[in-house]
Amino acid sequence: MGRYAIFPSHFERHMKEDTSIAPSTIAAPSRSPKKYKPETFDKDPLKVERYTLDNGLTIYFTPKHDSPRIQTYIAFRAGSKNDPADTTGLAHYMEHMLFKGTDEIGTVDWPKEEKLLNKISKLYETYRNTKGAKEKASIYKEIDALSQEAASYAVPNEYDKLVSTLGAKGTNAYTSQEKTVYINDIPANELEKWCAIESRRFKKLVLRQFHTELETVFEEYNRAWDNDYRKSWKSIYASLYPNHPYGIPIIGKPEHLKNPSMKNIEKFFYSFYRPNNCALILSGDVKPERDLPILEKYFGDWEAGKIPKTKFPKEAPINKIIKTKNKGMQAEHFYMAYRFPGANSRERILLPLLSAVLQNGQAGLFDLNLMQGQKVLEAHSFTTYMADYSQHILFGMPKEGQSMEEVRDLFLAEIERVKKGDFPDWLLQAIVNDKRFQRVKNFEQNQGRGNFLVDHFTLGTDYEKHLGLLDEMEKVSKEELMAFANKYYGKNYAISFKEHGEDKTNKKVAKPPITPIEINRSKKSQFFTEFEKWSSSRLEPKFIDPDEELEQGFFANTNRRWSYARNEENKSFKLYLVYEMGNENNRILKLLSGYWPFMGTKTKSPAEVQQLMFRLGLNMSFSVRKRRSYLMLNGLEKSFKEGIDLLLEILDDAVINEASWKELVMDVLKGREDQKMN
Repeated sequence: MGRYAIFPSHFERHMKEDTSIAPSTIAAPSRSPKKYKPETFDKDPLKVERYTLDNGLTIYFTPKHDSPRIQTYIAFRAGSKNDPADTTGLAHYMEHMLFKGTDEIGTVDWPKEEKLLNKISKLYETYRNTKGAKEKASIYKEIDALSQEAASYAVPNEYDKLVSTLGAKGTNAYTSQEKTVYINDIPANELEKWCAIESRRFKKLVLRQFHTELETVFEEYNRAWDNDYRKSWKSIYASLYPNHPYGIPIIGKPEHLKNPSMKNIEKFFYSFYRPNNCALILSGDVKPERDLPILEKYFGDWEAGKIPKTKFPKEAPINKIIKTKNKGMQAEHFYMAYRFPGANSRERILLPLLSAVLQNGQAGLFDLNLMQGQKVLEAHSFTTYMADYSQHILFGMPKEGQSMEEVRDLFLAEIERVKKGDFPDWLLQAIVNDKRFQRVKNFEQNQGRGNFLVDHFTLGTDYEKHLGLLDEMEKVSKEELMAFANKYYGKNYAISFKEHGEDKTNKKVAKPPITPIEINRSKKSQFFTEFEKWSSSRLEPKFIDPDEELEQGFFANTNRRWSYARNEENKSFKLYLVYEMGNENNRILKLLSGYWPFMGTKTKSPAEVQQLMFRLGLNMSFSVRKRRSYLMLNGLEKSFKEGIDLLLEILDDAVINEASWKELVMDVLKGREDQKMN
């Protein structure tokens, strides 16, 4: 027996705020609140209010009051492409260092520690300019000794402890080619505490524990060489970008990792980590009239700077196939990629459409002809965008007994079909509808809203154009897309084959001799001691009464229960059918979840089922847990009835094709063998 339930995306929660008192020693000085005029945008589903402070800092608020939390992003328009040519990997390494504290956080005696860190910085410059191995080893030994002494003044992991006291979640950061972004999810009543910590972090750079953190970065680099997919990815980017810094791994070149420069990192920090090159993005339980004065109080005195304008080399057109090969013990696979203009070009509108014609998860040419047809083990199409260039990347894995070249030829044949317009006329509109639906679902989460704004800011796009991207896609005709495919898709791609075998190149970086640092976890900085005295405001939740929020009942003459709640946020729905049986009851259920996309009916082939769902803006999936299984249907509210009809048709008249079932079993067995090689 199954139980039926329809759930919305979330329930609202109402919160009441109190006041908080900050110790005067660590709170920002009182500043006269300044009136800033917000920028707002028509037809904006995020209801963004954008402010620009006098120092150039951009602040985005996007309200979502379903829980008393705020997802925060601090985004800089500075990534690996801005690395100095002689110290690549610098932007990424600096991201690591920004978690080590400041001149107040993470230290018990900053004046003494600072003197030692300055000596270490000078020694690294000497080390970089020394050629002899013995001389370098002697200098490194001195660096190691001074680092031990400096560590005696450091408080380990104090930044993490501070944000943990706030109730922060998901504390993290990442570096890409274009940006470096610092992330926290905090309770709404802890915003001022968050400001007190973060505003200090980005005004003054402290390269604490620089020496020992190198070991972490070396390990990260070496792990990449244990991952065959990372090696393939590196080869693809190196082929696409022989001159532009996009071709250099974000983590940097090994020779530069072995010869770091604290001096260059400081120069990078004070050049790019300026308020006029930064955005604070807050999504969640925000109120600009309440929160903007707090942000201005802590970040308003951050000194603006002149941001370097780098002219990056342009790449020559690719007019031949660029092939590379790697070896490794993981499963055989390949990446192939085409290069395009950057995120602000017309191609940015056409490229995702063409990629989705090939693969959209349901009704693309790869989906139906290659995956539904069980001609390959894996076939994927996706796009990535940067400011200067973008790329369309295809990924393939062969079935048992199939060569990678055969899979590549199948991919090329599907691209030829796009060039000839050999795809349904309705597909482009269905793709745009699907992208609209995916955006709606993405905007249900604070992370999705925040990441959308991070991309807009760091890529330098006009916000209204960024929002209107799907409107522009809707105007693209089939003929324009065919012309685009014929212009850009020829023998002008890079391809990296990953063959099975031992990689004897061994490009790993040898770790330097680093003496382990003795950690005293009981130490606290003066800042932390004062921070603990800071009384927080309190939040008073209003708890939901399920009897008021949910409609519930039983289907006639059955013990099958239904529950329903209206989705007031957007025009989408989710339907769950919950079955009280799982993998522990019947192991075949797990295979059935994998076979679900190949399910047809007496009147519809599996391909026709997938095409119909995609046209209607629907998605259906079957998942299995230990003791329960879930059949889920979600999509556009307007297609609810058609979705129910199709779901019932599958449940009543499912047709299993014996040949495709056996193919699935063979693919599962090969997948398991491939996993053993990982």
